Formats: sequence, structure tokens, C-alpha cells
Amino acid sequence: MRSSERRAAGPALAAGVIALLLGLALPLAARAQACAAAGDALRLDWSETGWTAGSKGGTYTAGRPGASGDGTGEAVTVTLSGATNRFEKGYPAVSSEFTGGRGSGQETLALLVDFGSNQQSVTVRLDFASPVDGLSFEILDVDYLPYQRVQRGFRDGVTVTGVTEDGGTTLPALRSPYVPAGQTTSDRATVYLGAPLAANQVVGYGRNAAPGTDEGNVTVRFGQPVTSVRIEYTNGLYAPSPNPQRQAIALSDIDFCAVRPANLEAVKTQAVISETPQACGDFDAPAPGGAELTIPGACIEYRIRVTNTGARPADDVSLADELDGSLVFRAARILGFEADGPGFGLTTPVSGQDCAGGGCRVSLADAALPAGATGEVVIRATVR
Repeated sequence: MRSSERRAAGPALAAGVIALLLGLALPLAARAQACAAAGDALRLDWSETGWTAGSKGGTYTAGRPGASGDGTGEAVTVTLSGATNRFEKGYPAVSSEFTGGRGSGQETLALLVDFGSNQQSVTVRLDFASPVDGLSFEILDVDYLPYQRVQRGFRDGVTVTGVTEDGGTTLPALRSPYVPAGQTTSDRATVYLGAPLAANQVVGYGRNAAPGTDEGNVTVRFGQPVTSVRIEYTNGLYAPSPNPQRQAIALSDIDFCAVRPANLEAVKTQAVISETPQACGDFDAPAPGGAELTIPGACIEYRIRVTNTGARPADDVSLADELDGSLVFRAARILGFEADGPGFGLTTPVSGQDCAGGGCRVSLADAALPAGATGEVVIRATVR
């Protein structure tokens, strides 16, 4: 933080099956906290963004840590709003001014402001091109300077809020390296966490930290995917004076996992169960061996196998299949799919319906398929 002294700066199918239709809507469920693969780990490295001193934002690329320029990345839009006229000249700036105890060479996004009142604040907003998981970063140099006759003082206050894919709000976990679990502060820390503050708030406490130390570090980590994050910075949380002097915090690099979408692959097969129609609609009846010919009366079984080869669950899965007019529908069932809504299940023709007039459609709705899982729709029909 700053005091008043400024420092330097599918396959072919046999006749009798016409179409296979598959629909997918991506889910809101969270992935595992760790990145599913090394290639999913991305970082918005401030030193590689090309940030212009004094800029109020832009769109930058987060890439693989340590693999600059390899073409892999995700767009992150950074926007600053609020009392941006209260930034000191040349700020926000990417610099090695605030290192969080990591030593020289560490560059962060420094926010140096001189708020005119405790009602003012500035907000850094991060918007992601697609939902990201495991998002984490540090806020550095959160601290406090009391009001005295020769100084107006300040108290850094930060509120961090995330937005989920469905537009809801999610709060991060905030931690300090020197504040044990269950405590609000310590002699080593210049931060305060916990009541009466909200769970997503932290304020400076105790003293003014040196810019190169980790006493004022706060780790921010989100436990579910987010599409946007807001970081509001103010002097308005338990302020020591109505007109604070210059104060500053900094943001470390932003780490997150790219959320790879669900990926559904469908394969359709057929088999002759019996050369006679007896018990064709009974899936529990033993199938006679040696059946090979699709002669009139033969019982045919079609299996539509859907596998989610992606790293994310698939929700709102729908599937439809039309039987050819040369068939008579007998039965259908589903295996492996999970319910995703009140409409989960199969819609089928009446058993024994002749498909010659059309309308022999078997459809699945409101289904879910976890990552790596396989579901099946099994259809039985006889040849006219």
C-alpha cells in the first residue's frame, strides 16, 4: 500500500432405419477443481499482456504458463470502472512495484488511487470468453494506515464477486498466508478476514505493509466455474478518515482452467435377435442362437450408443430415431443415461404399431451423461 510518500515506480446402417438425430446443451455443473489436463491450465500474465500504463482495460490472451506464443489461449476482457478519475497519473500500471514477497522480476497490476471520499471505489472486472474453473489469484499489499495529525490515513477494502454461467452470483474463498483458519488476523498479517465483514470481503488491518512483503497478500479462489469476476476496491469499509490519502493494492497473475465442453459421439448398430417374432418385446427373454436373416417376422434390435468423450458433463441431451416403414415397433429402453429434468425418459409408439404409415419415432429427452460415461437407447422391431 501507499502512504503519502510516493515510491518509484455415424457408420452405415442396414435398411429399415432412416435417421439418427442428436441434440446437446452444455451444463452448468462444475468440473473437478484441478485442471483435467496440463493443456487446460491457463494464466493471464500481466507482464505479457502489453498493458499500457494508465489504461482502463482491454482484451488480452491468457496462455499456458511458461509457453508464451504457442497459439493456445483464451481471451480475457479487463474493464475498470467507477472512480477511475481518482487513479494517480500512470496507473493502473504493470510493474514490479508490488511483488508480494516474491522478489525482483515479479510484475503485477498496480492500482494507486487517491479517493476523494469513502463513497468512491474502482472496480476491476474480468470477463471470460467461456466459463473457466479453478480461478485463483492474489491481491497484494492490502493494509492500513491510521489517521494521525500529520496523515489522513486509509484502510484498503476489497470485495470480490463471481458470476456463474447462468447469471448467478458465487463467492470465492479468501485466505491469508499469516491468518490461521478460524482467526480473523494475526501479528504477521496486515489484513482482516471474517465477521463483521462479508465472506467475500477483506480489509487492511494493523499497519502499513512494505510493498515487497507478503504480509498483505490475500489469495482468492473460486470453487465453481465463472464467466466474470468483479474486484471492487475502496476505502469505505471501516475507514479511518472521511478523506483518505493515496492508497494502493496490486493484482497478481490470474490462473484458471479452461473448461473443455462435453463431446458426444454416437454409434448405431443392429443385430438379428430372432428369426421369429415371439417375445421380441421382452428384453429379459433369452435370445435363441444362430439367428442371422432379416426375413419377414424376424426380431431386429437397434442400439444407439452415445459416449461423452469430453471433460464436462452433458446436460439436456436429446435423441430421436425414426423406424422404417418395413418394420413393426415392439419395445424400447434406455441404459446409462441419467435424469436431467422432469421430462426424462423415452417417448415411443404403441407396441405393435405398424410403421408403414410413418410416425414410428423413438425419442429421448431431458437426459444427462457424465464425462466419460456411455448411454444407450435399445429398440426392438420386427420385419413386416
